[in-house]
Amino acid sequence: MITRLRYVTVALLVTALAGCAMDGAPGFVTPRGGVSEDRLKAADVQVSLAQGYMALGKREIALEHLQKALRLNPRSADAHTVSGILNERIRRLEKAEAHYRQAVAIEPESGDMNNNLGGFLCRAGKVEESFPYFDQALEDPFYKTPQAALTNAGMCASSANRPDLAEDYLRRALDRDPNFSSALLPMAVILHNSGDHMKARAFAQRYEFAEGDSAEFLSLAVNIEESLGDDRAAKEYASRLLAAYPNSVQARQLKEKLK
Repeated sequence: MITRLRYVTVALLVTALAGCAMDGAPGFVTPRGGVSEDRLKAADVQVSLAQGYMALGKREIALEHLQKALRLNPRSADAHTVSGILNERIRRLEKAEAHYRQAVAIEPESGDMNNNLGGFLCRAGKVEESFPYFDQALEDPFYKTPQAALTNAGMCASSANRPDLAEDYLRRALDRDPNFSSALLPMAVILHNSGDHMKARAFAQRYEFAEGDSAEFLSLAVNIEESLGDDRAAKEYASRLLAAYPNSVQARQLKEKLK
């Protein structure tokens, strides 16, 4: 079994980013009237700058730009979303949640914003509360990546030990995009854990074809092949894992198992 899977991250998207470090929680919404086009564009620029500084690991500077963005345009859903991401990374979870919720309040029909909030709630342990937001994301006819919300919902259900629900969400994701690699590996994990190792192998191989190697995939492949009694294939995957990802958590776990 792989140790951890990543949630499908937000398509963030924007042409611009900026920060916000609000001291309060919800209640940031102000009337849009009075915000000039110049201020809207300037806010977008600040959001873009914030994203760039976040990518460089310069979070304090990113936060300053986000604060500027929200002063220029308090109703920027993008600025609130990026503020949510930044606050989540620095473990200011109450502020992060407030920003994610504010983004949804501003754009309640947005697939991206609902997926982002659902993902945060799941990561925060509020699993049951997350599903309505994933489902709402699917209602957006302009949402470009509904398979992302479905995959996140599936992984969230899996983390809550609800494999049947998780499999349903993941199958729906793969119905939309059969080669969506972010759903293939979680599906392989669920099937392997349920004892359906042949199907798990098939999904894992599809992932390998789409993405190539990863420590998560190779670790899972070792376990699947061992369960199927194919020691030769298991050893081959194990060798690839130790050679390509010697410092990974999965490699360390394998070394412990081989002692």
